[in-house]
Amino acid sequence: MNKSNRKFPQVKEPSKRKKAKKYKRVNPKTRSERKVEVKHLILNKPEKKLTEDDLTGMMKIRYLLGKIFETVQYLEYNLSLLLRYSMIYREMKKNSTSLNEIKIKSISSRVDKQLKDAKVDFQTFGNLISTLSENNVLEKKDLDELEDLLQTRNTLAHQYFKKNKFEEQENNKAFLDGQSNYLLHIQNRVKNLNDRICSQLNFLALQIAKIK
Repeated sequence: MNKSNRKFPQVKEPSKRKKAKKYKRVNPKTRSERKVEVKHLILNKPEKKLTEDDLTGMMKIRYLLGKIFETVQYLEYNLSLLLRYSMIYREMKKNSTSLNEIKIKSISSRVDKQLKDAKVDFQTFGNLISTLSENNVLEKKDLDELEDLLQTRNTLAHQYFKKNKFEEQENNKAFLDGQSNYLLHIQNRVKNLNDRICSQLNFLALQIAKIK
């Protein structure tokens, strides 16, 4: 993913929106002639199930580390998207009695400018967690889990191989299997959290679409 070229999806009128691959479309039901549709990209690839015949030993450990780092990046992207949708939803709700297409476009543009000025798209994982906390986007238990996940990710990235001395254990099957199980547990944690964030995104997108 090229961060420099990536743009957050926009809240647009149906007539102005173009179809794009990998975008999930939400078709709202409204009680008026005006219809607002929300589109968004959710990074949440299904997992390929590993078997004992696929990967073993150090190959499996390297594979699982890669999957963890990959899924954490998906999670970071989805968290920044959740921040955007939350801000748009709050503004629309505050102005729900006087909303029209022009006002919706203005709200969306204003939120995008705020996020761009804050360089949210380029924030580190830790800074993004702080931004989510400041904007009351997630509950404390979710923020605590993100903080713990951040520390775990950093340990894996900077200390994992130095601490475990794999060169001395490369033929120790029990040790390698234990490390694989440990990494698989972390990967499942990250994926489950990302799944929850994706569910919140879908719910929030529907709420945005329902606002009159």
